Amino acid sequence: KIPGTHEGCLKVTFAKLMHRMALLHPANYSFWPETFTVPGDTALLEAYMRETREWVIVKPDDGARGSGIFLARDFDQLIELMREKRIRSAVAQRYLDRPLLIDELKFDLRVYVVIRSLEPLDVYICREGLARFCTERYAPPSAATAGNVLSHLTNFSLNKWSEDYEHTADARQGVIGSKRSLSAVLDMLRHNTGTRAGRGGRGVVSSVDAYAFHGTRGDRNGRLPNIGDSPQRLSRSPFDVQRFWRGLDRLVMHTV
Repeated sequence: KIPGTHEGCLKVTFAKLMHRMALLHPANYSFWPETFTVPGDTALLEAYMRETREWVIVKPDDGARGSGIFLARDFDQLIELMREKRIRSAVAQRYLDRPLLIDELKFDLRVYVVIRSLEPLDVYICREGLARFCTERYAPPSAATAGNVLSHLTNFSLNKWSEDYEHTADARQGVIGSKRSLSAVLDMLRHNTGTRAGRGGRGVVSSVDAYAFHGTRGDRNGRLPNIGDSPQRLSRSPFDVQRFWRGLDRLVMHTV
């Protein structure tokens, strides 16, 4: 076991480490969205929210399985919700509200990494993983939709209670199921990005404003672009799986 692993997995500690690295190497960490720790950055968070009116996602420092996570746009409401949920320490990040969607559902990719050594750095990334899907259609956050955790959070511990949770006998296929294999989803993305289907069709890849996830590729200097940097149009660019893995390799190296 690598010393400090538990501390590094706490959200506030990890956010502070990422902030420090972004200050030292801003070009390599431009993918990291605006992030604040509470209570440490409370004044900065308040100023940011009052000025930008951006939605933020708040996660308890030592939380797991989606417990205690919520969205907020109003700073006073954020503080009140933290009191109600008895959250003493948390991370608040700008909420990325234009995710890639499959069948209008938000999803995440769980990728497994083995760190054999830090000096010298020796890291292995498993090319198979897990895709977890929300069980309710995604809608950008608003006063009416921000509280719908089954639309915004992919955690299995939350979505498994939904009547819309889809069990599948074979996670290797990427078209149905609330849990699917990473390889199946990437293959489905490669073949279906930018497609449209009729009512009842499955495997439709889209996104809010039709922006592609794989727009986060590095430039010739290895720089990962900022979230707001000219994303590629989904309908004009087929999903490039090899580019995805190259970008993910860099992402892992920058966060290890």
